[in-house]
Parts: sequence; structure tokens; C-alpha cells
Amino acid sequence: MSVGVIFGGKSCEHDISIITGVQALNVLQVAGYDAVPIYIDGEGAWYSGKEMTTVADFEDVNPKVRKKWLPVRLEPSCKALIGPKGKHIKNLNCIVVCTHGVGGEDGCLQGLLQLTGIPYTGCGVLASAAGMDKAVMKKIFKHAKLPLVPYDVILSKEANETPNKLLKIAEKLKYPVIVKPANLGSSIGIGIANNDAELIEAAKAAAAYDSKLVVEKALVDFIELNCAVLGRENDLITSGVEQPVGWKEFLTFEDKYMDPAYKSDKGTRVKSPAQIDDELKAKVKNVAKQAFESIGASGVARIDFLMDGDKLYVNEINTIPGSLSFYLFEYEGMSYAELLSRLIRLAKEEQADRDGLTYVYKSDVLKGIGQKNRK
Repeated sequence: MSVGVIFGGKSCEHDISIITGVQALNVLQVAGYDAVPIYIDGEGAWYSGKEMTTVADFEDVNPKVRKKWLPVRLEPSCKALIGPKGKHIKNLNCIVVCTHGVGGEDGCLQGLLQLTGIPYTGCGVLASAAGMDKAVMKKIFKHAKLPLVPYDVILSKEANETPNKLLKIAEKLKYPVIVKPANLGSSIGIGIANNDAELIEAAKAAAAYDSKLVVEKALVDFIELNCAVLGRENDLITSGVEQPVGWKEFLTFEDKYMDPAYKSDKGTRVKSPAQIDDELKAKVKNVAKQAFESIGASGVARIDFLMDGDKLYVNEINTIPGSLSFYLFEYEGMSYAELLSRLIRLAKEEQADRDGLTYVYKSDVLKGIGQKNRK
């Protein structure tokens, strides 16, 4: 079976996506799949090539190495990877989507993939868009009666040009508050404010990444809990529960991806799995399923929680989580290869359902208009 693995992207999370993509490529190859890399560089150009099996292949790319990469693309109604001059390089039976962030996780790429007719892993267009936009996501979660930390939304332009509106939000929520770009992940652009001056600066920093900002009440003494969900429709399973240690107000991009102690059995940044009682673990798993279902998610997604005393809050959903959250399912005895195989099967089921729908409705409307115009 030929499986494309698409990663990279014109996104602030480009580098993390490379890690996720390379991991998936190697696991698929070992598992016997014909894994085909599809890399999107930081400018949005698409490539494929054999020299894409290690993260080092993408560090300060040598021009000689890049010359070996073949420009590729996908097109509507075509289930093949297309190279220069329209040549069909490889028919693809499925695509494993490993793109994080804007353009790859927000429904844009999913729309193209859906037009090709190739089965693809993860959420569809609507769920991807809803999961990426924190403002929309929170509205859906609120409607589903999921527990949320108090928050408000403001346009970046309003925050910068009419700071009084921003300050009124903070007055309502009470300091400290946390400011986030609505469409971004990996803790990029996030800032905490303890007073008006810090709030204005945090909003300016976040506004560089998105046109819409989410302002939340910042919890002071809390723990974080993460749980992933795998499946589609009502057939869902949950992963183990992870507990990142709240050793700062929040984990930065560098903490998550560049600190060797993070996600290390010997380090103190993460408790894996979470050291919580069975009752709380069951509650986390149940609410994770509810969050997954509320946006119509499919494939695999990670739901992040905040625990303040005895109050559990849903923080956000990640529809293409880093490393596809394979390590969370390992706590439940599922290997990364099995996770990928299940994702591929789910993708094929989703595509089969789409293929079973009727897309053509025959009518005489054009014939009638044509006859009228000829008179």
C-alpha cells in the first residue's frame, strides 16, 4: 500500500511538523508500507525525495541535497502524486497528515485532499477549522456545556487601536490573564499579563500572529492533563492521561520541543502517565470524548485540560497533535505502528462514506434556460 506522509508547511509550527512527519515515515516503512514523503517548505512549495528520512535532512538544507528533491503537487480528482510536466509519480492509497498549524491543520489542506478523492487521516474540513480557531472552538465547547476557564475574544486591530476595550476584558476577568493568538499552537505568541501595561504588550506580541485574540483568566495554582482520542463517530477510544508539570505559568515552545528533560522518564517536566486517581482519570477520558465529538473530529486528536483544585477545565483540542500523540497510546499498550494502521483504516472508512454520497442532481434547468435564450 502506498501511503503519502505530508508534513512541513508555511506555518510557525513547520519545524515541529517535520519531526512528526519523519517519525511517521520511518514507522510506516518498518511496518511494511510504501511510505512516500511529501514535504511542504516554509514558502509553501511541495517536494518529494528519498533524502527525507531523518530530521537532519532538513537542517540548513544543502543546495545539492535540495536539487535532488522533486517538485510535486496534488490535484482535484487525481489520486496520484504529480511531478514536473504533469507526470504521475505514484498512486496513493492514503495520506497521513502530519502538518501542524495554519494552512495544514485548519481545514485548508484538508479541503484540497478531499477534492483529490484520496483518503486522508485526521479531521475533515469543518472539524479542522473549528479545532484550530480557539475562539470558534470555545463557542462550540460552551454550547456542548463543557467546562471552560472564563474568557473573551477581541480582534487584534481593536486591541491595538482601542486598548480600553482590551482593558475592560481584563477588568471583567481579573488579573492575571493570558493572551493567545486564536489560530496558533505550540505556545507561540502566548503571553501572561499581571497588569494593564503587560496586557497591552502581550496583545501586541500575539497580534503579530493572528487577527483575532483570545484573552483568558490565567489560573495560578493548577496542573495540566492531556488525553488523546482515536476513532470516528461513536466508535472512540481514549489514550492514557499525561500530566505535564506546571513548573512555570505555562510551557513555552522551547520547553516543549527543545528541553531534553521534557517528556523524559528521568526529567521532572512530565509525569507519564499522570499520577491521579481513577475517578479523575475516568472523568478526563469522558470529557475528552465529549470535546472530540462536539466538533465532529475524526482520526486522532489530543485534548488538553487544566485542573484548578477540584475543578476540571477543557483548555483546547489539537486535531493534529505533535507526534500524533503516539506516546499517549503507548501507555495503553498500543504501538505507533498500530496507531498509524488504525488511522489509515479510519481514513479509508471516511472516504468510503464520502464516495457513497450523491453529488449529481439531474435537472432540466439548463435545458429550459437554453431554450428560452434561443427564442
